Amino acid sequence: VKEKYIKVIYNGTKLKYKPDPIKDVSYDFFKFITVGRLAPWKNIDIIIEALSDYKKTNQNFTFHIVGSGPEEIKLKKLVTDLKLENFVTFTGQLDKDEVNLYLQKSNTYIQASSYEGLPHVVLEAMSHNLSIISTPIGGTNEVIKDGKNGWVWELENNFKPTKNDFLSILSNLKSNSLDDTNKRRSAQNLLYSTFNEDKNFKTYLEFLK
Repeated sequence: VKEKYIKVIYNGTKLKYKPDPIKDVSYDFFKFITVGRLAPWKNIDIIIEALSDYKKTNQNFTFHIVGSGPEEIKLKKLVTDLKLENFVTFTGQLDKDEVNLYLQKSNTYIQASSYEGLPHVVLEAMSHNLSIISTPIGGTNEVIKDGKNGWVWELENNFKPTKNDFLSILSNLKSNSLDDTNKRRSAQNLLYSTFNEDKNFKTYLEFLK
């Protein structure tokens, strides 16, 4: 089939009629969040260990872990062992409206997975104008666009991200607020052009005629 006859219609997310204005964000206080199944390939333990190192020089952050799964007990023990109980909160499984409330209160979304499809929650985080820190895996590559729409957390040996790379991203994020604002604005433009659920559904119906 010739390429001109192929049309990709993405799963989208529900968006407001008009996007909210992109505002500058002060990262003197990080409000981190991640959402998903607490499974080994999510590498949430690496995020927690990295934040333990970050805490040694900067205690202005919170981290909400939304979801449940087989790693939950292990991750909670890690938080206790690293004395992060006052910084890290496990919310358990939440419904969509509750997740959106947590996203609204956050400013930075973290995805550390070794593999994924296209995580819908990354689109949701973008719709709330969060900064995105993500490993370049699966469909996320089509959203982050090599760092154009978020901060790329590379996988070492194509396997796992590292703590040091994460801390380097935080340093860059804090010192390059204009770059971050541009990434968030670019992410919003991508959402409304490519991942608009209502628009994509209408396009799909057109193809069925």
